Amino acid sequence: MSWILCCLFLLVGFRSSFAQEAQPAPVQAAFVWGEQEIQRGEPVEAVLRLQIQEGWHIYWKNPGRMGLPMEIEWQLPEGWRIGQIDWSAPQFVHTEESGLDPVLFGYEKEALLLVTLYPPDSWAGIEKPHLQAQINWLACSDTSCWPGACVADADRSLPEHPKQVWDRAHEQIPSRYLVSAEEQGRGRLSLPLHIKDGDKVLGGEFFPDEGEKGVRVTAFDVDPEEHALAFIPHQAGVLTVRLRDGEGERVRAFALSLEQPLAINSTSDGMNSPSTPPLISSEFEGGLLFALIL
Repeated sequence: MSWILCCLFLLVGFRSSFAQEAQPAPVQAAFVWGEQEIQRGEPVEAVLRLQIQEGWHIYWKNPGRMGLPMEIEWQLPEGWRIGQIDWSAPQFVHTEESGLDPVLFGYEKEALLLVTLYPPDSWAGIEKPHLQAQINWLACSDTSCWPGACVADADRSLPEHPKQVWDRAHEQIPSRYLVSAEEQGRGRLSLPLHIKDGDKVLGGEFFPDEGEKGVRVTAFDVDPEEHALAFIPHQAGVLTVRLRDGEGERVRAFALSLEQPLAINSTSDGMNSPSTPPLISSEFEGGLLFALIL
């Protein structure tokens, strides 16, 4: 794997020297504060928005087979500290090297990070402080990659109302879901999809927190009384589910964690792999069946 990355970044350095002279950076960033007031010692949220030029993509916290995740260098007011950072749900991205395989995880057009910050107990102001960070990224297109950096500033103007960015971030941040030992045992997830009569599950995608084995999930039409999904991940990660209702398509995202780690079996080639949970057949190796079961 390391030799692949070395080759990639040699190529990146060669190509990007020409790209930077010919066009502006493909990634821009800004901070958006929430509307909540700042209370001493109480957490407050901000959204880090990265706008990505058409035809380019950047990488998720787990980039997959190759690529690099974003790195953030914070410049915080004295006494402030960073808490949890939630990433918006990723998507499969593709390059000439990866083809259509679900092995690269990232973002096109926009990435949103919900950042929790803690003010010091001594903070007496109600005004939002000046917030700034440098984001180091690797952006790739069909023909080249560009390692670069941009500065996110809470004072930077946005092309849309900040509340639109804020609302979109909360819609795209995955909901946390603990896969119970019971669900693991029966091989079914009981996600709160809020399926109504006439709604359809169109499919889904699974992005592991580690490794490069993403999964495309296919689906049948949905009966509103059926809600258990015949899919159990082998590790923690993000599952996105595409649904169609009367208003069009929507995506629900879940950050899955496992109550019990799955058992590891030794395969014939000497590699270790998670044991296959019930109801998941090996005949769907190219894309697991996302069947809905009572």
